[in-house]
Amino acid sequence: MTAVYPEVMLNTAAYYYTEKPPEGIKPEKNVCITLCDTLSNYAFPHGTPGNTRFYKILTAWGKIAGTLRIWDYHTTYGFNQYGAVILPVVNEDIFNVTFKLLKQNHARRLFNEFGVHFMDDAHDFRVWMFSKTSENPDSDPVVLLDEFARGFYGPAAEKFIAYRKLLRESQNRKKPYITMITAPGALTHLDLQTVVTAQKLFDEGEKLLSGDRIRLRRWHQARFALDRAVLQCGYVLRAEYFRKHGTLRGYPFDDAQLKKRCQANFQEQYDLNKKLLNRFFLNLEKQFFLREQERFNTYTYQEKDFLPPQRFAALKPDRYVDLSAFCFNSQYRGMQLVRDPDSPTAWAMRDKLPANRNSAKYKSMQKGFSAGIYSYTTGDRPAKFLTKQITGPGYQWYKIARSKVAADEYLYLFDWMLQINLSEAVCRFSPNTVFDIYASMKFTGEAFPFGKKGELNAVWCDRLVLVPADLKIGD
Repeated sequence: MTAVYPEVMLNTAAYYYTEKPPEGIKPEKNVCITLCDTLSNYAFPHGTPGNTRFYKILTAWGKIAGTLRIWDYHTTYGFNQYGAVILPVVNEDIFNVTFKLLKQNHARRLFNEFGVHFMDDAHDFRVWMFSKTSENPDSDPVVLLDEFARGFYGPAAEKFIAYRKLLRESQNRKKPYITMITAPGALTHLDLQTVVTAQKLFDEGEKLLSGDRIRLRRWHQARFALDRAVLQCGYVLRAEYFRKHGTLRGYPFDDAQLKKRCQANFQEQYDLNKKLLNRFFLNLEKQFFLREQERFNTYTYQEKDFLPPQRFAALKPDRYVDLSAFCFNSQYRGMQLVRDPDSPTAWAMRDKLPANRNSAKYKSMQKGFSAGIYSYTTGDRPAKFLTKQITGPGYQWYKIARSKVAADEYLYLFDWMLQINLSEAVCRFSPNTVFDIYASMKFTGEAFPFGKKGELNAVWCDRLVLVPADLKIGD
């Protein structure tokens, strides 16, 4: 390539399954390797404990790549209607550490993907921090934060500074593992106390900026992701409140008020940017927002949805981890979060089998499916679920695994179609705790034992429970 076309730079992506460098060959100098980071916990620096997998890939490419370009992500995405999309995470304070590390490993080009402009977490601030830090990786992020806040938010500067510090402190305490694709259950730093305190800071900032139309508009954009986080994580936050109080009475957030504020904020940002942004991206953001609002309007919560599952009702709520379908994620677009009257929580994740009974998926799921625990750091610990294990019609509890868990791990079911982040267990129990992990599942239709004729051929999961193994509740 270099000898024949020395003036041509050929770009190729090292992405997902091709991120790991090849053995025994080296790319030529005019082959640009674009290494995409889909594995890192971007809330913490590369190479820190529990965040080493991409770091090892980076150092390996740095030794052989003629030209190395990094495609990095600085936002959260999710698939379908239940992903945690573009929510508050502080990582602007480690941009300098990241840039120095990339340079040390011979990366010469860098592309960072932020969230869509309107709904991104403090978009103006984080893009400004990225620009300033890439110009000078020795910049002090504390000084930059102070400079931006005072220039952009004026009298509310201290409130914004306190907000970013609050999120960082919660991240350091809870140690969430946040990749480019995640689910609400993974964002453990957005716990009830943190978001209550954050909302108070924004209320105080709103008063300080009263009458300042331009700065108020900036303030509203900075708050937008936080408001959406409270709505997206609505089940998780209510579950925490119910666990502490045994009731939802007194829950500190009003969904109707939050949705109204989000709608006003979006319209304000849309009107501001309709002459600045490309119409394609402008309409894309509008479509995204409307879909999200439709989802928020669909979800309703009742106290009965938070009652302990009967199987574990004898245990105190703080002695086990109970995760509903709202905490699940999927990279398979056929998996849907749906209302299900058979479920005590009223919602379940459902995957329909293909109508074609000769299809590979249909035949495979008739026999069973792969399950297990996947770690972003150490890889896969597989298991197998066979249809002969199905014990009856309707939802039944099935023991999937006995294992310790880490913040970078998720349980997967239905041949990797469903992923359930396990961070909540890491926050609430010691690292050495061994859990028995149970999934509440049902199997409907003639494809499965106990299925009825005329039923939809489908697999369903509405709950995951982790119980410390020493409690010995039995299988």
